[in-house]
Amino acid sequence: RSHRVLACADRHGLPAVAVNDVRHAVKPGLAAHEALRRIALRLPPGDEHAALPVNAERYLKSAEAMRRLFPDRPDAVENAVRLAERLAPPL
Repeated sequence: RSHRVLACADRHGLPAVAVNDVRHAVKPGLAAHEALRRIALRLPPGDEHAALPVNAERYLKSAEAMRRLFPDRPDAVENAVRLAERLAPPL
């Protein structure tokens, strides 16, 4: 799906941004995320639902990890880094 979005940006002359469908901050956070989704959906353990996470890859990845996912689009990764820097709240 990301590649379709990148192609659309290219067609329209927009800066492409590499994205990852983030649902939890760190890879080990999947269990907590799934537990919270189950509570919100009122699902008991073991029951399936389309709104539950399908894999553990929806965590916030580093710039280096994104470069590995988008080796043909270093511009999109750099645009994502610049955007994240602009949006980062001051600590």
